[in-house]
Amino acid sequence: MISLNNAEIGYPNRRLLHAVNLEFTKGDMLILEGANGSGKTTLAKVLLGNLKPLKGDFCNHFLRTAYVPQRSMLDNQYPLTGSDIIADGELVSLKRFWHKGSRAANKEKVERLLKDTGLSGAGDLPLREASGGQLQRALIARALISEPDFILLDEPFSNLDKTGRTI
Repeated sequence: MISLNNAEIGYPNRRLLHAVNLEFTKGDMLILEGANGSGKTTLAKVLLGNLKPLKGDFCNHFLRTAYVPQRSMLDNQYPLTGSDIIADGELVSLKRFWHKGSRAANKEKVERLLKDTGLSGAGDLPLREASGGQLQRALIARALISEPDFILLDEPFSNLDKTGRTI
């Protein structure tokens, strides 16, 4: 469970959200809408534990969380492929938790996620050659590989075509 109780969200010189009360349990879905600059991404930072509320209570009891940013900060000149980006999500999870598994099992998960996100055949595509939509699909798959208890998607449909919005 993740909860915010009477929280104030923002920065010391700019308070964006007041009296926020939220509670998420496994399986819940929430869609946040609002104008640019209204605090959606700042709220996401709080929910992920990257920013503390200015006041109020925040609690996260989920073991595994995942995040898909609204835009990638990956350098497209770095020699990564779609499969590398997805597999990296498992490595991030492994740094925080001990999972028994083999490289072969990880490869099977990557292949399944490539298929599930519409990237079959694109696993070896270099990052510099990927379209914005292919990169977004890879980032979604990267978040899913660790089988998170909570996943936060910040503008997940950016760069995705109509078909990609049904992942």
